[in-house]
Amino acid sequence: MMSSATTRATRHQSAIVFTSELARRLEDDPSLRLPTTYAGVRRVRPANGFRPEVSSRKRKSACRESDTSSQVDAHQGANKSTAHGASTCAVTNQPSKTSKPASSPRVVFKVTNPDGTERRMTSQEKKQYKLQLKKAKHANQKQERQVQHEERIRKAKQQKRQRKEMKRLAKHDKDSDSTLPNEDKEPSQGSATKKPVEDFCVAKEAVSSFKDIDLELAELLGERRGIPPVILTPAATCVAQDLGVLPRSTESDEWTITLDRELSAHWADQLGQSFEPVEESRSKEDMREMPYRVAPETWERLCPDSLWECRTDLSKEGTGTAANNDDHATAQMRDPSSSYDLTSYLIFRHLQRNSKLHIACGALFGCDFVLYDGKRSERHSFAGLRIYSSRSNSLPTPSPYDMTGYVRAMTSARKMALVATAVIDERTNSSRLAICELASEKILTAKTHIRKGHTEKRKAVEELDMAKT
Repeated sequence: MMSSATTRATRHQSAIVFTSELARRLEDDPSLRLPTTYAGVRRVRPANGFRPEVSSRKRKSACRESDTSSQVDAHQGANKSTAHGASTCAVTNQPSKTSKPASSPRVVFKVTNPDGTERRMTSQEKKQYKLQLKKAKHANQKQERQVQHEERIRKAKQQKRQRKEMKRLAKHDKDSDSTLPNEDKEPSQGSATKKPVEDFCVAKEAVSSFKDIDLELAELLGERRGIPPVILTPAATCVAQDLGVLPRSTESDEWTITLDRELSAHWADQLGQSFEPVEESRSKEDMREMPYRVAPETWERLCPDSLWECRTDLSKEGTGTAANNDDHATAQMRDPSSSYDLTSYLIFRHLQRNSKLHIACGALFGCDFVLYDGKRSERHSFAGLRIYSSRSNSLPTPSPYDMTGYVRAMTSARKMALVATAVIDERTNSSRLAICELASEKILTAKTHIRKGHTEKRKAVEELDMAKT
């Protein structure tokens, strides 16, 4: 067994997975149940401007706009001569009198009258001219899209014809081979096997390309499940290394973990007492009465019974097929915290080992983990879990305001608010866990829950209405 200092150095590192096969194995394997988090990668614009392909695309677009403008200018001039007695229409760039010579030129819309004099366009003429420019641009873009669409259809039909022809030839070869006698089949054995081998190679290349296309299409549609790159939390990374899915450079320590009911009840009482001075201070303020209060209690609702009955012994870990080093990498996503890293790892490992829960990252909901009672693709999470650690053997006491905000966030998302901690004894490598639910309890005396209106008066009105009918 290696020293705890050696394994502590890797408990804060996250695993980044680069292949979809490994990501789906982590999530779909019933013995693993380690949902990953999609880690999108944004392209970074280079310091010297746009990429070459983007610059060329912008130049082509500018050329098309200039061509469209010149065509519309001639058309606009004809319209102006008919409608306003003007012969030509032009747009000139003149420098502003008040601006510096180095500044960008000012666009001036002018029209030439039949007598040869120039004048500025009126606001109405300028609106109509810009509208025609816009319509011409849209018509040009529509025409280009139509041409591209027809080209895609033509290519698809051509590929379909090629596939049909290949099937017809393969069927013809098969029929011809079946009609030949046995002695005539020997000379054509080489030519008969050459075509299926080529077809198999083409099909194999097509399958690999289809996989790449499926990944790109799923990423474009926003279906990010199993699409790399994905990331595992530090606790999930350590658990995957314990199970042998990811390679580990050092051996893990032996730990004995137990979920203690008495410790959970004691911690719930301690958390409830921390809310009393806050509630007393809140009641003295000139504000409306609180309709709900936070009531910490031992986690019983939707809690798997196996968590209380079993004990996790990390010295009896099974081994699995480890992934290649090219499929993943480990990286440090945050500063290390020895107490928090060890606490979250022990809690995560006990939940994963002694239940069928799927545990994913809960950063989206302001907690450490979210719990699913099945596959993440089939249902929503039912609870959020926050980890609180303490450097001493005493139970931590979080801020009541922090816990209240957490409960409100979970209630808005229709999830249970759970908190967990661990009392660790590093001399014997044993740990006792405590998990509590922060329930939202309704205050019946609050005015919000009292039914408005006099009950007897309302009943009398209802009886009168019924008598009239």
